[in-house]
Amino acid sequence: MYKFKLELNTIKDNKNLKIKSDGINRELFEQQAYDCWHTYEYLYQIFQYENTKYKNLDVKYKNLIKNKYFILLFLIKIFKVNSFLELGSSVFETINGLEFVKKNFFKFKKDLKKINYYGIEKSNFFQFIGKITHLKYKIINKNLKNFKKVDLIYDRLVSSYAFHNEKQLSNFINKSTIAFINLGCFKNLNSNNKNFSASGTNGYNYTLFNLQKLKLKKNINGYYLFGKRIPNYNQIIFNLKNEKILRLEGFFLFCSEKNFQKFKTELSKLKKNRFTQHLNFNNFKNIKDLSNNNYYLFK
Repeated sequence: MYKFKLELNTIKDNKNLKIKSDGINRELFEQQAYDCWHTYEYLYQIFQYENTKYKNLDVKYKNLIKNKYFILLFLIKIFKVNSFLELGSSVFETINGLEFVKKNFFKFKKDLKKINYYGIEKSNFFQFIGKITHLKYKIINKNLKNFKKVDLIYDRLVSSYAFHNEKQLSNFINKSTIAFINLGCFKNLNSNNKNFSASGTNGYNYTLFNLQKLKLKKNINGYYLFGKRIPNYNQIIFNLKNEKILRLEGFFLFCSEKNFQKFKTELSKLKKNRFTQHLNFNNFKNIKDLSNNNYYLFK
């Protein structure tokens, strides 16, 4: 298991940052180190969305709008969402992203403060920060065992750390009317049909899911929307052990066929813009039809 360490050192100049000075050194370890570094990341994202025009945003925050916030807000609007749950909610910086998109690109009447926001977040520190930075919003922290059905679920790859098999993931998805989830998936080309998991340099075990093994409710289907055929996995080193697999990192919508058709109909009414150009109807696939290996990646 990898350890977390965060160092803050005072130096005389910036010519060689690798050389420690005789100044004051501060160190944090384990959960405190992890929380400290990520707290800055999340609060800076909030700062950006609250104080910066779109054209001046960092690229990664523009990408979050395209791949996350615009689609989430679109789902909230067309399905009249009143309850929203995020797996790995951190400090609920999601709220600021949604408000930014609503203010600048996708205006509609619904007051986002009237939504019940449920967060599954293991850090009590993040839970606390999320609530004190969003005092006008109703935020309720839950765990995987005690949350009931919600209108909309969102997750971006946290499932690969939270769940160890497709049964656990299926039970999670089945507690929603609609789920918009970024998943790491695989297709095993060997004769066996075992689950595939790996150890990563970030210190955690990481699970890839076999979409064909999901056990969804009868009225729920899974639909591939878009994704990366060549995902960037530089942060994770996989021990394949001679396993030959095809891989796909994709964004999926889990809902009824009726709701999926409504999603496509309402999407077709939107004027093409920088946030919808990657939503190509020709690439949408029911996960049952993802038999074509072109949707996966050798790794």
